[in-house]
Amino acid sequence: MYEPVWRRAFLNQWGYCVPDPDDTEAIADLAALREILRNALEVHLSRQPLPRSLRMALETQMNRAPIRLAMSSRPGGYDLSMLRLGDDWDVVMAEVATSAGRLISQQRRLKVCANPHCSWMFVDESRPGTRRWCDVSICGSLVNVRRHRAGRHALPTEEGTQ
Repeated sequence: MYEPVWRRAFLNQWGYCVPDPDDTEAIADLAALREILRNALEVHLSRQPLPRSLRMALETQMNRAPIRLAMSSRPGGYDLSMLRLGDDWDVVMAEVATSAGRLISQQRRLKVCANPHCSWMFVDESRPGTRRWCDVSICGSLVNVRRHRAGRHALPTEEGTQ
């Protein structure tokens, strides 16, 4: 969340409107949120229960912007929706934290990308549960090309050939 272009793209993709995407206080809060989320997800990956302090930190982030239930009419009935209340950045951070809380509570197959230079996590939704890369066309391809090149350079040469 440190890169301004990435941050703006994220906010835009999910429809979040904040007054200042480069707000230094919000960016510091995002960094703290990222640390909490990473720690919670790594504990979850290790199949250990979340320590009480970590669970409370995650719950605090999820509740930064409380939820209000609202009914709206539609042809033939009503829709029930949940609306977040509070500061725009609090809504963003509460939604992101809640998303991580859902991942943990739903026991989804969460994995860390097998590319040693990537720190992304992803949900493995493949039927056999064998997905290794956050994005096979990027990380998978990079690692496979590196492995192939390293193998070619390590091949023993036959006598008389170069």
